[in-house]
Amino acid sequence: MPHHELHPAAVVSVPGSGARAAVGRAGGAARPRRAGSRGRPRRRRRRRRRGAPPRSPLPPHRSLSTTPPLRKPPPRGRRGPAARRRRPPPAAGADAATAGGDRPTLVYESLTALTPVGVTPLPGRLFSAPVRRDLVHRTVHWQLACRRAGTAATKPRAAVAGTSAKCRPQKGSGRARAGARTSPVFRGGGVAHGPKTEKKWAYSLPHNVRRAALRSVLTNKWDAGRLWVIRGVGEGVGGTGKTGVLVAALDAARFKSALIVDGGEDGAVRARGAAGAGRVVDGVDGVAADGAAAAAATPDREWAVGLRRAATNVPPVHVLPVQGINVYDVLRFEELVLTEEAVAALRARFDRYEWLF
Repeated sequence: MPHHELHPAAVVSVPGSGARAAVGRAGGAARPRRAGSRGRPRRRRRRRRRGAPPRSPLPPHRSLSTTPPLRKPPPRGRRGPAARRRRPPPAAGADAATAGGDRPTLVYESLTALTPVGVTPLPGRLFSAPVRRDLVHRTVHWQLACRRAGTAATKPRAAVAGTSAKCRPQKGSGRARAGARTSPVFRGGGVAHGPKTEKKWAYSLPHNVRRAALRSVLTNKWDAGRLWVIRGVGEGVGGTGKTGVLVAALDAARFKSALIVDGGEDGAVRARGAAGAGRVVDGVDGVAADGAAAAAATPDREWAVGLRRAATNVPPVHVLPVQGINVYDVLRFEELVLTEEAVAALRARFDRYEWLF
């Protein structure tokens, strides 16, 4: 047995001490074993809870601490739609920019003659709203995602034309082992892990987010001075639909790009609503209306049809009915041109939301 190993029978207890001493065969005494750091057992420290009063060395019923014990915060009440509180209406006489009041703006005669002919109030719920850039970003992302077709597809090795025979022997050539030429490792072979089926990128977005984003971009256009209200499109553009007259009018007004929103409903949208399920679904707030009633209420006007025809071959100009106004198109064009009928239609649409101001 080595000299540094002890026999089990040589370990004896030392009276008067908490440790055991080991005595070797040579009769020498070994050092007592350390029970912990610095010869004393280690104590487990308890972490004090954040915000709790310091612990007192006295018993709880004799503690000298005057700090009251911690209590749970009072409940906030019932959560859910019933517990939500509506914001109070704006005070009378408050500023329009803060209280959501109507904003007066000039009304121009037509696109061909930008001459002020009057003043009209714009609804404050649309043109005096807080600008939420985060909601605008979410809405644009949602619109672009819904536009994606999701038809990207590749051919796997089973769909590629080619023989399935082994291209070379397994051994003897000095090259890597290979099977069919349709393998993804060869040129002209299939694609591994590529898109193979139709994918849907569309997802749902809350209607309140869409409304807030539309209000934000309309308010931003008014604040930047890029909003125009007109009574008509002018002679030569409406009815006959002359593209040259429209381009000359935009050049005279120094419009680089313009989105023209008409108050009438598009004929294609109206026909689809009347021939289909009989309902036209709004693209902004998802409200459906009867297609036949909409067709009877907004008959085709010659100048509106001519305006759409004139702007068909002009890329910087886009014409939309008021039912199709959206955040992406308002941001995409520099100028926003609204007819008086479009302003009235937007006011009627958002008047039913009493909590907006």
